[in-house]
Parts: sequence; C-alpha cells; structure tokens
Amino acid sequence: MGSFLDATPQKIGICARLKRWSNADIKKRRHPVGRENRRRRNSEGATRAKPELQKSIRQSKRTMWSEYLQNLRGAEVWRAARYANPRAGTTVEALTERERKQANTSLEKEEMLRRESFPPNDDDRYNELPPAGIAPMRITEQAVEQAL
Repeated sequence: MGSFLDATPQKIGICARLKRWSNADIKKRRHPVGRENRRRRNSEGATRAKPELQKSIRQSKRTMWSEYLQNLRGAEVWRAARYANPRAGTTVEALTERERKQANTSLEKEEMLRRESFPPNDDDRYNELPPAGIAPMRITEQAVEQAL
C-alpha cells in the first residue's frame, strides 16, 4: 500500500519559481527570456517575449485569485477581505440621479447625496441645502423666536 501511495502523488520540488499560479504556458514563455538574460543580450525575441510572459503571469494570478474567492467558505471570507482592500477613490462607483445625471468625483457625489437626502419642500421658504461640514448648532429660545 505504501509503495502505491508513494508512486501516485506528484513529486513537488521546492524552488524559487514554485508558485500556485505557475502553469505550462508560463514555463514555456519563461525559457526564452531567461536564456537571453543569461547571454546578456537584448534581442528582438527577448523584448517581445518578456511582455508576453508578464501578461500571462498577470492573467494566471487573476484567474487563481478569482477561483480562490469563488470557493471561499465561512470564516475564510474575512481572511480574503484583508487582501482585497479597495484602492482610494474606487470605494464608491459613479452615482446616477433620477434625471440620469452622473456624479463621479467625491464632491459631486456629496452634493448629489445631500440633494437626494434633503429635498427642497415647495411650501417651505427655506429650501437651501444644509451647509457641508458644519456641525448642528444649539437651538436657543431667541433662535426659535426669530424663526417664527
């Protein structure tokens, strides 16, 4: 039984290039680039092969990451969330108003959210939006009398 189990698993060699995302296509593209680097030449073949190698590595990494995310279960989701932090500026995508107007920058999004959250009332003579970034002021009896 032991000899059967020893014969069936694939032998794994430990080296610097052993990566989960590595595949036969990447290995095939890596050989010409490495050969030219060892010869210290900058041939046309090497200049074309290097970007192709980098592109295949990026595609393989993207595929492995998406497969990993699709197969997450339970608490593994939180472990993956540590590595999937959104980049600055991409946390909220473009917002669209009812009139099909889009807001892309953070200032436009802020203004749109304020307009949608505090719509002007036709019966109200104060139909201004609340000022941005100002904390609520304390209401006093004088302020109430002036408002009435």
